[in-house]
Amino acid sequence: MPQNIDKLKKLQTLVCNHTSIGELPQSIKNLKALTTLKIFNAPLKEMPDFVFDLNTLTDINFSGTQITLIPVRIEKLENLHTVTFKNCKKITELPPQFMNLRKLKKISFTKSSNLTLPEKIG
Repeated sequence: MPQNIDKLKKLQTLVCNHTSIGELPQSIKNLKALTTLKIFNAPLKEMPDFVFDLNTLTDINFSGTQITLIPVRIEKLENLHTVTFKNCKKITELPPQFMNLRKLKKISFTKSSNLTLPEKIG
């Protein structure tokens, strides 16, 4: 992924499928129009902190990544409608702050077999 992706000021959707991305470039934090971020089947191990400053995001999908933890800062993404972590076997729990996503309409953790859900939704 190009480091200067932030030049695409009006970019609304970013999809990377079957890539070797191990980390997201910092420049993504400047994509203020971004509503959809999908990173599929990549060796990405964590959601970088700057993702949680993209308050325009309505759809995130990190399916098939190596992410082990959903940070408590996910609650900062107040506009999220869809959250997908399919086939993320290293995620074991959702932070309680996940329940603060009031606009959330769709959650998918298919094939994330090690996941324990919070009591409120489990």
